[in-house]
Amino acid sequence: MEGVWAQYESHHYDTQGLFRDKQWKERGVDHSIIGHMWRLVALHPTAPTILVLASGDGKKNEFSTSFYEVLYEILTHKKYESWSVRLASFHWESAASGVPSPTALKMRNLVDKDRGEFINLMDHYDKLVYYQA
Repeated sequence: MEGVWAQYESHHYDTQGLFRDKQWKERGVDHSIIGHMWRLVALHPTAPTILVLASGDGKKNEFSTSFYEVLYEILTHKKYESWSVRLASFHWESAASGVPSPTALKMRNLVDKDRGEFINLMDHYDKLVYYQA
């Protein structure tokens, strides 16, 4: 796998190997992405920026940080008025299916404003998910 990451890095992608627990579950992924998001906000507060996030739960992670905090900062403060946010997540009505949607209502409400947009990946399910009946 190291050769694959080296290829990405040669094209200026930032790759990171994160910790895995005994079940090979990655640790610190959200925390690392949140750190990169804060870095962009700090370095480029007035640059026209579209931040695209493919996550919708809005929960705090094991380090007590969350994507919601970053999006809230960007979308509610005037100093970031050149920024906009696209939140992409799978969402469905829980009452109809009996299965909770992975997208938190607070995340949808936050981005459903003038500088935010929610992209429901369920609208593109047949193009995103391979399944065979």
